[in-house]
Amino acid sequence: MNVLLLCSIPNQGRHPQYHKTTDVDAIRNAIVALCEVISAADGVLVYPEDPEITALISPILQQRQFRVENEPLIQEVLENIDFAVLIGGMGYELSIARRARAAGTKVWPIGSTGWAARTLLAESVGFHPTTKASLQSTAYGPLFQAFLSL
Repeated sequence: MNVLLLCSIPNQGRHPQYHKTTDVDAIRNAIVALCEVISAADGVLVYPEDPEITALISPILQQRQFRVENEPLIQEVLENIDFAVLIGGMGYELSIARRARAAGTKVWPIGSTGWAARTLLAESVGFHPTTKASLQSTAYGPLFQAFLSL
C-alpha cells in the first residue's frame, strides 16, 4: 500500500485564511496516527519534501520500523499511489489533491486539521454523510484504520 501524504503548515508570511483554520497539534496527531496505521499494514508513506513536515515525521520514523519515500516529483507519485490523505495544507496541497482525485485516486481530506483539507471536504460530493462527518473527526487512528482498509 502506497499512501501519499499531502500536508503543510503555513508559516507567518502566508495568507491569514490558512492560519485561521490550521491546528498544528491536530496535524501532528493525524500524521502520527497515519504513520502507525501504515506501519502496521507494512505500507509506504510517500510525501513531497517539506521541511516542516519532515521535522514532524522524523521523530515518528526514528521510533518505528517504517518505509518512507520522500518524493518531490508529484506526477510520478500520482501514478504509483493507492490513495492520498490531505492533512492541513494550503493551495499547493489542495491543487495536488484535486489532481489526484480527478485521476481517480481516493483522497481523504481530514477536515479537522486545516484549510486545504476543509476546502476539499466541502467540495467533495459523493461522500456518505457519515463518512463526511468522520472526516471531520479528531479520532484519527480509528478513522485511518477504517478508511485505509477500503
